[in-house]
Amino acid sequence: MDYRRLFVAHGAPTLALSDVPAHRFLRELGAELKRPRAIVVISPHWVSGSFHVRSPERFRTWHDFAGFPDALYRIRYEPPGDAELARRVVGLLESGGLETGLDQGADMDHGAWVPLSLVYPDADVPVVQVALQADAGPEGCLALGRALSPLAEDDVLLLGSGSIVHNLGDIHPERAAPAPWASAFDRWVASQVEQGDWAAVANYRALAPEPERAHPEDDHFLPLLTALGAGSRAVRLHDSFTYGTISMASYGVR
Repeated sequence: MDYRRLFVAHGAPTLALSDVPAHRFLRELGAELKRPRAIVVISPHWVSGSFHVRSPERFRTWHDFAGFPDALYRIRYEPPGDAELARRVVGLLESGGLETGLDQGADMDHGAWVPLSLVYPDADVPVVQVALQADAGPEGCLALGRALSPLAEDDVLLLGSGSIVHNLGDIHPERAAPAPWASAFDRWVASQVEQGDWAAVANYRALAPEPERAHPEDDHFLPLLTALGAGSRAVRLHDSFTYGTISMASYGVR
């Protein structure tokens, strides 16, 4: 499998430990993917005033949550950075007219390290993280993907991490069946992606069924737009739910 643009769902932090279909999918994905030379990741859990770029000498695991099992806090996922690639990413974003700059932090949030720890558990692939710009919106994140699209030619994996449906105020037991409204929204997104209609996906709040229920905030949906913006067609690689209302769907983009 040779994708250099992906969107994956990171679910709850417990995805790192839970034996659910999405956990197994991400484990298998790492074995099937052609190994990249580096990864550029976008997560909804690092939001900034611009598309800041972070790539320390080595990342530090940020347990940016509370109230979970002790085993989760013992996980350490601390891959190396790539300073040269980080500077190139800044240059690409500037050329695309996007606000950016180098960030000196080292923390990696769970939206990044949970899926990466499953796909590349040895933490030996260099990582660059790009922050979500707080007011970018869907169109801004499509533009982010377009700006980063040349990275695929240099064997760099662009990874958007989020969720097609994400409403933490309306969740059920971990293995509950998908709620009908959540499934309807998930199917609508799948249909637009299959047709290659990125404009419709970006305009989901006007076109999709129950968008406010599926996403009280845009943040977990925006990394999908970044992955789509970097390519012209996409394939659904995985389809499942956790907690009844968190879609774990993942897409490969070319």
